[in-house]
Amino acid sequence: ASYENLKELIHPDDRIMHQEAVGNALHGKAKHDFDYRIICPDGQEKVLHSKGEIVRDENGTPIIMRGITQDINERKQAEEELNKYRDHLEEMVAKRTKELEQKSLHLEESNIALKVLLQQRVEDKRDIGEKVLLNIEKLVLPYLDKLKARMAEFDEYAYLEAVESNLKEIIAP
Repeated sequence: ASYENLKELIHPDDRIMHQEAVGNALHGKAKHDFDYRIICPDGQEKVLHSKGEIVRDENGTPIIMRGITQDINERKQAEEELNKYRDHLEEMVAKRTKELEQKSLHLEESNIALKVLLQQRVEDKRDIGEKVLLNIEKLVLPYLDKLKARMAEFDEYAYLEAVESNLKEIIAP
């Protein structure tokens, strides 16, 4: 097929790029190495890779264009599938990362709340201990002292001292 027939097969969006690449090779600016699309007679679109150079005579006049063109349609489709799969994986990773960040934030908030509750529990325990101590010292021990002062029998007095001693031992810590 001639170059003119090939130009008709080139996808309209790729014709200028193809023409510039071949023109650059003809003017000695570069070898050509590029991908372009063609539209087959059956309407199917294919991607081709063309690589070549211009062969010149001793005067530098172009004689022939030498090169190779390959159908890389399957490779391009595989690359597109891989890119779609990569994009999907990146979306999944981003989604999972966001979920993990939210869970981490929730755990941090829960940890702070638990620390606050634990601190409150320690303070409540201390307050209760202080109240028990204060109540025993104000409400129980004074009456034990009064009872001891009125007790005549030694056994009853010993019982009161045992109660007082045990109460003081309970409130000591």
